[in-house]
Amino acid sequence: MECAAGKTIMIDASDSFDNEGDELRFDWQFQKKPGYSGRYPLIKGGNSNRIRVSVPDETAGEEFHLICTVHDNGDFSLPAYRRVIIRVE
Repeated sequence: MECAAGKTIMIDASDSFDNEGDELRFDWQFQKKPGYSGRYPLIKGGNSNRIRVSVPDETAGEEFHLICTVHDNGDFSLPAYRRVIIRVE
């Protein structure tokens, strides 16, 4: 996904479901980049299935990997992982 520096984007995982109908819990975080000392985008609503990501102005030309970990509340919960790659213009 592409985003302009200084903008906020919405990421929606609300179509996610559990086959047994268990409730889902979401955890969003940016994968750390080796050697990168700049600012990472800010995640708002990080435990929700819909989040807003605010991309700092000075990150033009960078690429960030956003990881979503989804857990259910069942007895044998195995997490699922999804990656969203954000390229900042």
